[in-house]
Amino acid sequence: MQLLRSFGTYRPHTAEEWTSILHLATRWEFDDIRALAIREIERCPLTPVEKIALSREFDISSLWSLNAYTELCERPEALTVQEALALGLQTTVRISQLRERLRKSLGKHRASPQLPVQRTTKRPEHSFENARLGRPKEFVLDSSARSRTLHSRAILEKTLRFSEASRLVTETFGLGGINEVV
Repeated sequence: MQLLRSFGTYRPHTAEEWTSILHLATRWEFDDIRALAIREIERCPLTPVEKIALSREFDISSLWSLNAYTELCERPEALTVQEALALGLQTTVRISQLRERLRKSLGKHRASPQLPVQRTTKRPEHSFENARLGRPKEFVLDSSARSRTLHSRAILEKTLRFSEASRLVTETFGLGGINEVV
């Protein structure tokens, strides 16, 4: 009996299976099934290059494709030869140019912030550092304030970098008007 209940029922699990469904749904204009396939593919572990290839092949404009382009532009290592071949010459050159622009703009943001000085009545925790920097005893950086400041700066830097990268990617690859997938 168990066999009869499951007969005719198949649940795809892999990106390849959902890509096949997406292909057929796009071809036959089954919009609901296409939307389902896109949502399921987004849950699958794919590389940014695979995401971009699928976005192009099936005309998927979403935050998913924006994030894939942005990830390639922000990552520390350059594109590999295989990735460049999959993306094509024009996209590879654009990504390389964006990576350079982002690194230059990120370098400008890193040089400017300074640690704020807090006024406290506590005994200085870093008296040698404060003396060396010529700070009066009432103006010190305690360790908790320093770690909060460094954490806040890291979040700010990541936000600046992400928003700048996303803006540049959107402009360069014409991904304006991106909304969540269907």
